[in-house]
Amino acid sequence: MVRTYPLIGEPAALDLVNTLIRRGGPQQTDLIATGRDLVHWLAARGSSVDADLAQVHKLRDCLSELIDARVHGTTPSAEAIAYLNETSTGRPPQIVWAQRPRLASDNIITESVSTAFTLLTAPDGAIRVCAHRECTLLFAATNARRQWCSAASCGNRARAMRHYQRSAHL
Repeated sequence: MVRTYPLIGEPAALDLVNTLIRRGGPQQTDLIATGRDLVHWLAARGSSVDADLAQVHKLRDCLSELIDARVHGTTPSAEAIAYLNETSTGRPPQIVWAQRPRLASDNIITESVSTAFTLLTAPDGAIRVCAHRECTLLFAATNARRQWCSAASCGNRARAMRHYQRSAHL
């Protein structure tokens, strides 16, 4: 079975958090539940380095809490803040300049921590939750007007729904 992953291409911290579909809900789906899932997800992101599943899950939980707190204007736990800071110790990001600049380590932990600091300290509104009522995916708002995680999926579904509602009333 070929699995597709939503929003590959967002900053690594968001890509990682987005591996939990419908986060916190009764229909939550973990796209990297197993080591094999993790290998496939890393390959889809273009990473050639293996990672420890337990460590990735722990970081994802931490990032999810921190990013949700940032988006909703709440305060995360001291444990989540401490874990991110501890994880960043000794992992200075190094960049490789090629056709597309990337981190030298190609390690999802290092890349996620690095992008998390950038996202968490960005201006308000830099991280958004998709506006589609059934979607919980996060995205980096590089455009002030962007409201969907993907114009091709959630954006199209919303436009189709509006069209259906307008035509049903004619």
